[in-house]
Amino acid sequence: MMALPLFLGMSGNDIDELMSNHKIAHHVYSEKRIVVAADEPCNGLIIVASGKLSVITESDDHSYTVEETFPSPGVIQPERVFGLSPLYSRTFVTKEKSTIVYIPKKDVVSLSDHYQIFRINLLNTISSQVQRLARMPWRHTPDTLRGRIVRFVYTRCMLPAGEKTVIIKMAHLAKELNAPRLNISKELHAMESEGLIELMRNKIIVKQLEKAIEPHS
Repeated sequence: MMALPLFLGMSGNDIDELMSNHKIAHHVYSEKRIVVAADEPCNGLIIVASGKLSVITESDDHSYTVEETFPSPGVIQPERVFGLSPLYSRTFVTKEKSTIVYIPKKDVVSLSDHYQIFRINLLNTISSQVQRLARMPWRHTPDTLRGRIVRFVYTRCMLPAGEKTVIIKMAHLAKELNAPRLNISKELHAMESEGLIELMRNKIIVKQLEKAIEPHS
């Protein structure tokens, strides 16, 4: 527990006390189990203690999806516990055997009241996410088509690095970027020849998003 993001800095005695006084559940999920689905109510904090999850995000019009890997340890969308829209916006599915820690919302409030370190860790986690999202609209708009393709993927991802899979039709990507389909196809094949992506039918696999971003950030 002491190694998990929200409990960093807490003493062993603090951990023993909070485990005795609060409802903190541990669950072990097998591979390909849905942990939470998009649009489900967020009634507490979900912490991935071990294992890896796939994060699947679908566009509002259901025309394309982005899939990425959520490593452990990590907290699943903590910003969704409170606020005007306490619903998950992404679907999380285990990629391997994973251990999940769940803290109900009322216990999140209680832990925040009783343990300053927990409260600070939670605020830091949420603040980091908010700050990253707030910066996005102010980033320089790429001058090149490749830069716009990379930005399209980057702005739709939960994590700014690692492998990403975009399931989208070429014609729809061209529409999203307001560019000719032929130009999109040529640029994607150029990126594939450089080893940045892999193309499959209606699918773009970005091998390491951070490498594709560097020249266009």
